[in-house]
Order: sequence, then structure tokens, then C-alpha cells
Amino acid sequence: MDESRISLALSPERSTATLALPPAGEQAATIDLTFDQVTGLIQALGRARAAMIQAHPERQDSLERMRVDAIVDPRWLTQPDALTEGSTLAFLHPQFGPVAFVLPSQEVERLVRALSLHLGMIRSSEGSKPS
Repeated sequence: MDESRISLALSPERSTATLALPPAGEQAATIDLTFDQVTGLIQALGRARAAMIQAHPERQDSLERMRVDAIVDPRWLTQPDALTEGSTLAFLHPQFGPVAFVLPSQEVERLVRALSLHLGMIRSSEGSKPS
């Protein structure tokens, strides 16, 4: 293991994960985590990252310039959000657990237009395929 990096190793039966932290002083630290603890750690790290971004907005990259690991066909749901009059979109991400966000109504309209355009592009290219 590279001593300067954090690592996470799964047990053979994939029931626990061992988190190894680089040495702080004389020895490295290792922590065994259950599935629920890994999920809780991911959520806690996400909250910490969000707070750090607020303090350092220059660290927030443009989404267009970022590499994104997309997942295919996750379980998802959407529901109205009374507070913002927008819509909540939630999905289960295999790496990060449950993820949700609220889009204000004007962003919902933009998303509907974009997805409708995408569907139109897919359907028009399906119709132009040779038989």
C-alpha cells in the first residue's frame, strides 16, 4: 500500500470494509466498517465536502469540465416539493447510496424541454436506420 494514500479493502465475503489511513506520526490507522457504517461515512464525507465547497467556491469545478461516472437505470423517484414549488428527484446510486436534489419549477421546465429534445433525437435516428 502507498503509505501516503487512504485505501479501502473489502473482506472476501464483502460484508465489511477495512479503511486504512496514512500514518499520522508513527503508525497507520485501520478501521473495520460494516455496510451501514460505510454508507454513513459516505454521507458524512459528503456533508463535509459541501461545507468545504461553500468556504472555497473556487474549488467547485464546472460540471461541463468534470469527468462523471454515470450509472445506468438506477431506481429513482420524483415528487413535488411544496417549499420551492419545484420537484424533488431522488435515486439510489450504487457507490453513494440515496441521492436527492430539488429543482425549482423553471429548472424542471428546462429539464422537460431537454429530455423531450433528447427523445425526439433518438426517435428520429431510429426512423432513419436502414431495414
